[in-house]
Amino acid sequence: MKLTIPEDKIEKHVLFIRNRHVVLDLDLAHLYGIPAINIKRAVKRYSNSFPANIMFSLNKAELDKHSKQFSTSSIGGMKYAPVAFTAEGVNMLSRLLNNELNPAESSS
Repeated sequence: MKLTIPEDKIEKHVLFIRNRHVVLDLDLAHLYGIPAINIKRAVKRYSNSFPANIMFSLNKAELDKHSKQFSTSSIGGMKYAPVAFTAEGVNMLSRLLNNELNPAESSS
């Protein structure tokens, strides 16, 4: 199984935060059809692969400002702030998740 997201599906989840076009981890989890915790774990496990210019956590002010734009209904009462990924961050995350799902392909 390979995780991919058609471009037309991802476009409606793009937000403009910190002068960047980003997609939130919760929306990516929904689009990939995986639990959001899988994304959080991948980010934690490969934290050095995600510099601040491709991934960042939203602060309270950003949550308040953009909450009406969030397409995911589970934002309220979250334990952790959403993580925003730029296009490069989404590509990196996709590669990492695919490597975890298909370890034989990553070693060839």
